[in-house]
Amino acid sequence: MAGQNDMDRIELLITIVERGKGSKLVRFLKRHQVNFHLEFSGVGTATSEMLDVLGLNTKEKDVILSMGTRKAVKSLTNAIDAGLWEISRSRGLMMQLRLTAVNNLISAALIQSADELPIPENEEKMINEFDHSLLLIAVKQGYTEVVMQSARKAGATGGTVIRSRMMGEEMFEENYGIRMDPEKEIIAILAPNSLRDAILDAINTEHGVRSPAQSMLCALPVDKAFKI
Repeated sequence: MAGQNDMDRIELLITIVERGKGSKLVRFLKRHQVNFHLEFSGVGTATSEMLDVLGLNTKEKDVILSMGTRKAVKSLTNAIDAGLWEISRSRGLMMQLRLTAVNNLISAALIQSADELPIPENEEKMINEFDHSLLLIAVKQGYTEVVMQSARKAGATGGTVIRSRMMGEEMFEENYGIRMDPEKEIIAILAPNSLRDAILDAINTEHGVRSPAQSMLCALPVDKAFKI
């Protein structure tokens, strides 16, 4: 991506909404020239009591990974900041993250699709003022709740679970004698940076790779997040 201007930089959006609201969200994103999307099914970790408090009917979630130029994402976030109602009541969360690499072909297509958008006025250089991180914890299937209990004790308020399958697990057995179960669930938690290390340390201490849960952890900086 050498030689691109700042507005052509590709950014990632991760959006978690109630099941069935993903298609409406994608249509809204496309109208703002955010045109690349991957959709997954997820399950929220909120307790039934919390669901009642929030007025939610289900834990089931649509998880959307989207990519667009910074110019397109800025247009989108401006619309959200302005209080557009077409994606309101989706009862979800959108997170904005910066990418460091992406396929040239995908980048070129996204840049071309955003050419018609005006350059945002008074655009400042992007800095992370949100002070939050996205924690991703891959655990053995069936251990999500016990891992979330440890996360909550360290300050986490909830998360979303995505079913997945691990590939390359044989390297753990070859190098460390650990037989990894390939069936995994990924827990995604948005947490303040002030709690990030405590949550990760608590999970790693109680449920690390050598434990029955076989947890693998990482964290990504989040530039901005919106409730939608």
